[in-house]
Amino acid sequence: MSSEERHAAATRVRPATVLVVEDQEVIRDLVRDALEAQGMRVLEAERGDAALRLAASDPAAIDVLLADVVLPGMPGPVVASRLRELRPGVGVVLMSGLGAAELRARGIDPGAHDLLEKPFRTADLVRRVRSALPAAGP
Repeated sequence: MSSEERHAAATRVRPATVLVVEDQEVIRDLVRDALEAQGMRVLEAERGDAALRLAASDPAAIDVLLADVVLPGMPGPVVASRLRELRPGVGVVLMSGLGAAELRARGIDPGAHDLLEKPFRTADLVRRVRSALPAAGP
């Protein structure tokens, strides 16, 4: 395939859309910049309830939810569960700076989720988000 054919094929593919739910603005900004640099569309919310309202009002596909485990008002696993009711098939990656013992103390099983530990490298972030993308149909 020539470079022109590859470019034409790439422009026909819809970029992945990632809904980032993180209450710390600096982390949200870093995540957004890293994902947008990879050609992904990023939607942002700082709270779970805002993320669900955004998902309900935005008709575009959401491919992956990237949410902090601990959020004000609604923890990331609950956001993921409710989002999957609205958007079945959405990929989910949760992120946390808490250790496994502290997560368990909060009633969260770290082994039950695709968990990205903070701090993380940009390459790890991108790899985990890409691995959570739903498989493309025929």
